[in-house]
Amino acid sequence: MNSGVPDGVAGSDGVADVREHATRWADAAGFADRFPAARLVVVQSPGEAAARFVERDVLRAKLTYSRSSDARVLDALEYC
Repeated sequence: MNSGVPDGVAGSDGVADVREHATRWADAAGFADRFPAARLVVVQSPGEAAARFVERDVLRAKLTYSRSSDARVLDALEYC
């Protein structure tokens, strides 16, 4: 698993829709092609949100967001 703090990931500031942002990331990064069977699970709370790509009960990627004003900010990215 690779992990880190995003550095200028396009569209990572001011994310209004976590599901849409995670889907765009998966397409742009080629992740969707590598793991076409992975399903996206989004969990949100008032202060934090996470988008997880899971394939056969194996976590393939996780994007973690915090709340900043009225939108979300991508804080961390972990992926295979």
